[in-house]
Amino acid sequence: MSLINRKAVKQAILDTAKDLGRTEFTRVGSGSFDFLEEVLKKTIQDEVQGHGTIGKTINLGEVAVEDGTPKETPAPEVSPEPAAE
Repeated sequence: MSLINRKAVKQAILDTAKDLGRTEFTRVGSGSFDFLEEVLKKTIQDEVQGHGTIGKTINLGEVAVEDGTPKETPAPEVSPEPAAE
């Protein structure tokens, strides 16, 4: 069973390439989907394995603090785009 929507992922990859000025790319190799599928499976496994034992709901992207209260994982910092001159 695939965890990713290949059509949507393909479009996201090509859109990202276009946004980065890499307009020469028009296709996505099948190995890209296999790679992303494995990354997603590993991420899910790591998140579930590291999840606390309190409650019945899995909330990925959260970490437990010492008292067991879930705390949101901060989003990664993204550098602002340079201002256009």
